[in-house]
Parts: sequence; C-alpha cells; structure tokens
Amino acid sequence: AQRILGDRWKPRSNAALQELVAEACARFGATEGDLRSPSRLRNVVRARTWIAEQAICAGIATVASIARYFNRDQSSIRQAMRHPLSRT
Repeated sequence: AQRILGDRWKPRSNAALQELVAEACARFGATEGDLRSPSRLRNVVRARTWIAEQAICAGIATVASIARYFNRDQSSIRQAMRHPLSRT
C-alpha cells in the first residue's frame, strides 16, 4: 500500500484504538469486557458511541472495524452515532 499511496501513508494503529478504549472506560465507568459484551446499559452504549465517533473522526478506525471490535453490527454502531441520547 505504501508503494501506491506514497511515503505519507501509515497503516491504522490498533494502539490508538486501545488508547481510546482505555480513556472511554475511565470516562464512562465501564470495562473493556463491558464494551465487548451485549450490554445495553447507558454508560456502555455512550462509551461505545464516543469511541466510534473519536476513532472515525481521527481516521483511526472504520465503522466496520469498530463493529468487529465490539462484536456488534455495523448498523448498531451507525444507529448509536445518530441517536442524540448516546451523547454526553
């Protein structure tokens, strides 16, 4: 990919996503296990949504990769991002 996209191309970093997850866990009072679980608790949903928004805006991850990380459907992630109650 670097040959095609040039010297400024960098692969997406899983470490950056892990940093967002750690920050969200501290901010929303959830654990990484909670985020990957089927839980629909408000703080867990808000944490997942916050991570998705931050990761997508920063180019860290795609909706598809976030959905895989959290064991969710892509449509669930998109819906949470559109829902006003999931914002802090």
